[in-house]
Amino acid sequence: MTEYIEVLNEKKEVINKVSRKEVHEKGLFHKGICGVVLKDGKVFIQKRRENKDVFPGMYEVSYSGHVLVGESWLESAKRELKEELNIEGDFELLAEEIVVEEKVNCLFKVFLIKNITGELKLQKEEVTSGEFKTKQEIQTMLNKYKFTPITHLLFKKYSDKI
Repeated sequence: MTEYIEVLNEKKEVINKVSRKEVHEKGLFHKGICGVVLKDGKVFIQKRRENKDVFPGMYEVSYSGHVLVGESWLESAKRELKEELNIEGDFELLAEEIVVEEKVNCLFKVFLIKNITGELKLQKEEVTSGEFKTKQEIQTMLNKYKFTPITHLLFKKYSDKI
């Protein structure tokens, strides 16, 4: 099934709707979400599959995804959390950030997810592995492994709020 995503202009207004593939091929400015899952003072970190079209094999903060046509930011964040990690939780908006890197030209809304429920189960098509880490462990990993740009940005600007 083809996923359609809204393309934005520099004023963050919707100007078009195109396929996910086209968004990345052309580097179009679009909406994305990023979730930071917290449990017992730790943050869930995942390793992306090698076959991903953007940032293959990189580590990233809990999960990320696209806001599909007709979805709100929060609906997208909840859908992606359920799809990728099979859990639910309480959402709090942390930040809004623009990332321009490789094939990604994205306006992200970043959510903190607390009080998680359900059995954590990784979506095999998206995620290779994952585990909860302390912020200190993640800071060490950021210097040692390849992480997505949004993850670097979040830990640089918002570490005290995570």
